Amino acid sequence: MDVMQLTRDEWADRDRLEKIVEDNLVTWMQVGLALKEIKERELYRTTHDSWEQYVKDRFDIARSTSYQLTSGVEVVENVRNADIEFPFFPEKEALVRPLTKLEPEEQPRAWKLAIDRARDMEEKTVMARHVIWAVQAMRGQTGGETLRGKIKNVMEDLPETFRDAFKTITESIYEAKRNRFVGVDRKKMLDMLDGLRRLIEG
Repeated sequence: MDVMQLTRDEWADRDRLEKIVEDNLVTWMQVGLALKEIKERELYRTTHDSWEQYVKDRFDIARSTSYQLTSGVEVVENVRNADIEFPFFPEKEALVRPLTKLEPEEQPRAWKLAIDRARDMEEKTVMARHVIWAVQAMRGQTGGETLRGKIKNVMEDLPETFRDAFKTITESIYEAKRNRFVGVDRKKMLDMLDGLRRLIEG
């Protein structure tokens, strides 16, 4: 594989960033920021073909953990850069982790919901349970009945052929959402569903 070598400055940056990750005294955000920079700049490219293998060999960090850390940092950045005024930001990893399940544009709104939820419950600080509740609220999973449950109840009244078809497409949508719609055009999906609605109504 033809790999562009690291410059002297890049090697220095890589050494500096790796030291941050190795130092157990730093916060998870510092580790996440260091990993994110190494990944985005592909500073691992001269020794490893993939990011996943690099973090495993260099730091003994699992792929899921590395993405959890870098995704968490991105969440904090999204919330800090949002056009919403917050009294404080989520910086504990336990508060950030639930927010990674949402789309970037949803994360600031969910954090605002979590703050409001804590205040409504007269809690002094925002806890992970408040953030989890906010994420569920954004996904329509609060109020006793989940969105998935509502869909299931509606499908039970349909003929079996329709139930099977709707179950397949619903599970595909949930799978795409879990993967943050990577490789899936959400607008086209919505257009298709709107077309089906018009077909049924017309």
